[in-house]
Amino acid sequence: MYYAFVTGEREKAMQTYELWSQTFPREYLPHGGLAHLYSTYLGQHEKAAVEALECLHLNPGNGVCQGNLITYYAALNRLDEAKAIYQQAMTHKLERPQLHITRYRVAFLEGDAAEMQRQAAWAAGKPGAEDEMLSAQSDTEAFSGRLAGARELSQRAMESARRNDQKETAATWKMNAAAREAEFGNTARARAQAASALSLASTQDVQTLGAVTRAVWGCSPGGDTSRRTGQTLSAGHDGQSLLDPDDPRRYRNQSRQSGESC
Repeated sequence: MYYAFVTGEREKAMQTYELWSQTFPREYLPHGGLAHLYSTYLGQHEKAAVEALECLHLNPGNGVCQGNLITYYAALNRLDEAKAIYQQAMTHKLERPQLHITRYRVAFLEGDAAEMQRQAAWAAGKPGAEDEMLSAQSDTEAFSGRLAGARELSQRAMESARRNDQKETAATWKMNAAAREAEFGNTARARAQAASALSLASTQDVQTLGAVTRAVWGCSPGGDTSRRTGQTLSAGHDGQSLLDPDDPRRYRNQSRQSGESC
């Protein structure tokens, strides 16, 4: 966990989790850690799902692994299996926020507005759930081209996180909003929001998202402009794309050459 979340040395983290699971085969935590690394940093969602299933085999009531498994299944377009995992969790009366957030995202992929509204209503007013749900809803608004609504929901997400003294989370939602502005070609607004997010919490995750945001507006680390090949408009907390790669609304000004420096 130290390598994964403190130093960011993913290779060492992978080796540590593998050794941990071999040394203590009945321990569920290393499988959850491996699943996270496979999905978030390697994009190997199939392997992530296998590890998450092993996590649940060893600890059937683990809501984190269930929520992550829903995300992995969604990334693999195995939506019926994703919904089945959610239903199992509800049967066991597991009410972790992550389960409802991931269920909202599956409903988004299916175009199920009623289910999306039901999950949003569940999260309203709940610390640790409301802010992420609001951010997810902001992505939905942006996907539909309603940028004003997306901005309002992002602001509410940031305010909700800050009320709960979650500065890093608030910075993440602000940086997500900055990336969205860059996608829509609003470079000046994107730059201002990115700078504001980094001043709020300049953690590794926020800096990483900031680098993605700079790439979207065509800014390389050396200050040169670069041609964008199209980035995702929105992503889940675990980094999974929520949009169909063939949907034209996923991109704005594709292959636009930016003349602004970093």
